[in-house]
Amino acid sequence: MVHLLASYQPNVLRQPPITRTIRVWSEQSMESLQDCLDLTDWDVFYRAHGRDIDGLAEAFTGYLNFCTDLSIPTKTIHCFSNNKPWITRDIKHLLNRKKRAFLAGDREEVKCVQKQLKKRIKDAKDAYRGRMEDSSRRTAIWCGEE
Repeated sequence: MVHLLASYQPNVLRQPPITRTIRVWSEQSMESLQDCLDLTDWDVFYRAHGRDIDGLAEAFTGYLNFCTDLSIPTKTIHCFSNNKPWITRDIKHLLNRKKRAFLAGDREEVKCVQKQLKKRIKDAKDAYRGRMEDSSRRTAIWCGEE
């Protein structure tokens, strides 16, 4: 008898998940940020830095980051190496809904969700392809290739 061990390891096992912190933008958080910026006395920055444009830009950037940190909540997410770039939150919700319907034995719900899922995935792939083409086009223009 020969015992063989596979040398292949899936990508998801070879690379650990990446933990990222993202900002959760909502109408309420954007209004909060807008209120913070509306109540700001911008002349304070001008008086403090005068004609020093670098100091003024640094002060503005620091203040904008402060207001953003104060107003916009953050969320920690885990990105796995086998995640497809076109899979969005809506598609994940539909996948989970399909899984629940399958486990419950509701065939009609599975069919309904599968139709929605197929359309959303197609739309998401098209949007991703468009973003990649635009990015490639901008890079080509920036490099002077067009």
